[in-house]
This record gives sequence, C-alpha cells and structure tokens, in this order.
Amino acid sequence: MLFFLKVLSQLGLLKLYKGSIALTLNQTNFKIPIINGIGLNLLNQSTDWFSNLLQYFDENRYDTLFIDIGTNIGQSYLQVRSIAPNWTYVGFEPNMTCVTYVQTLMMVNEDLKSKMFPMALSDRNEVLKLYLNSAVDTTATILKQFRPGRYEQDSAKAVSYTHLTLPTNTVTCG
Repeated sequence: MLFFLKVLSQLGLLKLYKGSIALTLNQTNFKIPIINGIGLNLLNQSTDWFSNLLQYFDENRYDTLFIDIGTNIGQSYLQVRSIAPNWTYVGFEPNMTCVTYVQTLMMVNEDLKSKMFPMALSDRNEVLKLYLNSAVDTTATILKQFRPGRYEQDSAKAVSYTHLTLPTNTVTCG
C-alpha cells in the first residue's frame, strides 16, 4: 500500500486518495488517515531518541501531562500515544490545516482523552503571521527571522496567547 501511495504522489495524484492506513509503532496500532496527501509522512515513524526519552519518563512515573507546542501533523502525538497511552496529551498548533488533520487522527483512533488547541503560544496576545511554505510545513514559525529567506511563498494568520487557562476537566496531572 505504501508503494502505491508513493506512486500516486510521484504522479501528482495523491490528493485523490482518501482512506486510512495501518501503522504499528512501539507495538501500538494506529489508523493513519491520508487526506489530500497529508499523513503519508507519519508512516515513516520509528523508534528513536524521543521514544527512548518518553519510555524513561513513563517508567519513572513522571507527570502524566504532555504538552506539545507545535503539534504539526501529529508526529509527537503518535510517539506519546504509543509509549504512554495513559498520559494526557495537549497539543497547540496555529496552522488550521494541521489542527484539522490531528483532530481527524485523534478521532479515527478513538482518542477522547487528547486535546488540540488551534493557537500559537507567545509573550503577548495578538494575531500574527504564520510563515510557511506549504499547508503542512514542519518548519512553519511565527518568527520570520528564525529561518531568513525561507518563507517567501505562503503565510497564514495565527492567533497567539500569553496565558491559557485550561478547564480542570481537560488536563489532569498525575
């Protein structure tokens, strides 16, 4: 199936495919939705230093709240869910294409415990420009000077907040 999707991608037809593909990560099964080509990169997930770090925290009973600032399409979300499924996951992402995708990823995997917030975190409340080169650019940023000359094509609006109060029933710390 992965080969078939890569062929569709090479032919420029991947956006026509709609469906989910099974992924096993750290002995945990996931459904990965492929929507307009988004999600294909998640199929390359593997165990790495981040998985080892999460395993260490999980084994040593560190707090069970994971906050992901810059969720993108859910790379860290899948790692957290595969290593520590009992943790509370809270993601922040200003790119609405990515937010919609991750919410779909959570839904198809029947994850009612995790939460996504469509916003950036900053030192002030404001509407900012989100610099990116595609709808799911993993290097998107609200800081243009972070990668000078890289973001000449696209931009989107991002809302940022300095303080965010989460409802007590949204996040529980262990």
